[in-house]
Amino acid sequence: MTTSAPPVERGAFIDALRRTAEAAGEAAGGFDERRFRIAGRVVALRFAGPALVPALTAALEHARIDEPGGADLTVRIWDSESTGTTPPSPPWGADDYREHGVIRGWFDEDVQITWQWITNALSVLEPKLGEGMHWTASAQVYPYFDRAAPLRKLLHLWFAHEGLQLTHAAALGDAGGCVLLAGNAGAGKSSAALACLGSDVGHLADDYCVLERDGGSGGTTVHSLYSSAKANPDTMQRLGLPAELIDNPVREPGDKAVMFLNRHYPGKLVDRAPLRAIAVPVVTGERETRLIPASPAAAMAALAPSTMLQLPGTGGRTLQALAAAVRSVPCFRLEAGTDPAGVPAAIAELLGASAG
Repeated sequence: MTTSAPPVERGAFIDALRRTAEAAGEAAGGFDERRFRIAGRVVALRFAGPALVPALTAALEHARIDEPGGADLTVRIWDSESTGTTPPSPPWGADDYREHGVIRGWFDEDVQITWQWITNALSVLEPKLGEGMHWTASAQVYPYFDRAAPLRKLLHLWFAHEGLQLTHAAALGDAGGCVLLAGNAGAGKSSAALACLGSDVGHLADDYCVLERDGGSGGTTVHSLYSSAKANPDTMQRLGLPAELIDNPVREPGDKAVMFLNRHYPGKLVDRAPLRAIAVPVVTGERETRLIPASPAAAMAALAPSTMLQLPGTGGRTLQALAAAVRSVPCFRLEAGTDPAGVPAAIAELLGASAG
């Protein structure tokens, strides 16, 4: 946390930003509100016009609800290009941008402001009020890796306020239990998750999920967040996945193919499940898949750095949440073989053993 900006300056800027959001809504003919149930909470995204709806809702559509009523978090969302509105000039300087886009002096328990460089987007969260804002100059600049995990920073900060932990991990299983796959980018989480699409193993997450600690039982519930999945072309080919699944067939060199599984495998998606095991995937190049017991320290080393290095505001509380999850279940090394059937069989074995 950083030293807060003066209250008068803070209040004036936030109020001016809210007025801009409302003006954007009026210019667009009103707000289009989309409501989602995530980790048992209702999140309302209020779009000023349709420009940003596709980019920021495709990965969340599986969680959409049509129920009226209040929301735990409401986020006003708009862009300048389609609404003709200009936000107030920020009262901070170029030297105030910090790691993960955190704005120095504007990041504490009351207001948390972050900047996303690639999309030139500003996110504001007032966690105690359950309110947020998200602005960008143009809806045309959102790359597919952001569309696969929209509003990730803002949601992470709000989850933390709610006592939840956004976690960089895949999760596979069913309503009775799931296995968390932990590892850095390229470790094989997505490949393992996609290998299970043709099996009886359900899908909670490809890249990000939400952990909730049960204070009574000491267990952990894993919540689904995004329905997106990403893969390299060679992975798609090896697993025999059709090109029709890919939402971004035209990509920049090095970009992964992005799929929205709710459009193609809605029956595979699992909303939440108790955590039964943690596995660290390792690609071996051998045909057979093997499970080898691993220490909690090895699981923590795979889980914590990739989560903490990607998100703002992480620290001791994040480490405690991840450590509690690791301590609560057995840990394994998943040596993923080239036979695609091996991974779902190993996941089913882990779930069967934990239920026994």
